[in-house]
Amino acid sequence: MPPPPNAMAGSKSQFSRKILVMGLTGAGKSTFINTVAGSTLTVSASIESCTQIASHVSFYLGDGTHVELMDSPGFNDSVWSELQVLQSTVNELQSWAPEGIHAIIYLQRISDNRISGSALRAFDIFFRMCGATGEVMTRVAIVTNMWGAVSLEVGEAREAELKYNGALSFKKALDLGASFHRNNNPPKSALEIIHALVGRESPFSDPLKLAVQCELEGGLSLHQTSAGEAISHELSQTQAKHQAEIIVLRQQYEKARQDHDIETQEEIEEERRLILESLMELELIQAHLREQVEQKTFWTDHEMKQVTYGRLSSQDPTEPFKGQSFWDLVLNKIRSRMPTWRNEEMVNSARGSTRLYSYRRTEEATVGHNHPTTGFPPQNHVFPRT
Repeated sequence: MPPPPNAMAGSKSQFSRKILVMGLTGAGKSTFINTVAGSTLTVSASIESCTQIASHVSFYLGDGTHVELMDSPGFNDSVWSELQVLQSTVNELQSWAPEGIHAIIYLQRISDNRISGSALRAFDIFFRMCGATGEVMTRVAIVTNMWGAVSLEVGEAREAELKYNGALSFKKALDLGASFHRNNNPPKSALEIIHALVGRESPFSDPLKLAVQCELEGGLSLHQTSAGEAISHELSQTQAKHQAEIIVLRQQYEKARQDHDIETQEEIEEERRLILESLMELELIQAHLREQVEQKTFWTDHEMKQVTYGRLSSQDPTEPFKGQSFWDLVLNKIRSRMPTWRNEEMVNSARGSTRLYSYRRTEEATVGHNHPTTGFPPQNHVFPRT
């Protein structure tokens, strides 16, 4: 959007403001930005985020204030995405120093039937990243979006849940000074929100420093920050859940074997493979958190699955694959994309942690000779049909 006539050269730099825009994938971040700025950021039509790295868009408010909006990657219901969003946002905050940001907009869909677990986790990480202080929260605008998809009565009921449910971090943020807005008449309502945050009449003129920035400057690594610890806690809970599922599947498999139920054995084996995939992904993320090198390059979900799990459904990951072991492929991928990690330690750690759930097929493995730890047959075992 071009500057208005009253945006004089001298006032442009004096009234230049930066706003970070965050939220779940599909919350309408890119649409919100495109609407107010007349930009053409790609809009996601699925749960996969179109914004893999932060995008920047500049425009002018009617009072001449130069505004720069940063469209951050969206949380998309996976721990890996939470880590990506946190790391990417921290990198962008560092790139904006020393000017810093002046406000944050967090978009939340009012059209959701209920507040999902992923939405709660995402906002909790956001809340921890910002810090539980009035100094930061008074610069945060929680903006409900997509009012056209619900009736006013339904929207107001969902809005009340967000604002007044003490168990949610939304209320904690509001109690500390965050503002709550409806983007129910764009672009007018969106521009009014931005104007209240950073317009010439706004009291917020100094740049803002978030808690995660202070923690990093204090010598903590990203996984040691409050937001990083929340991700680590989620990892641990998910790992424990999968480990319990493996035990149950082992018992179910043994019963199916005794009953000579080949079909059920195959179904259980497939389910186990899927759980193993998730466990291996979690171990790699844990390794990422332990190493915690500040990098702007990430594996996308597609790359992770293609490189790490591409052969998992058909063979044991420790079996040879095109002349290299499974973990050699992972190690080479890490070296090529993140060469400063202590690669061998990271990969060996992840491999050791998943060894309980995976083992090499041996020549001695035959029908009825299951692995003593897992209770399952070799991964490449072909079930005999009677």
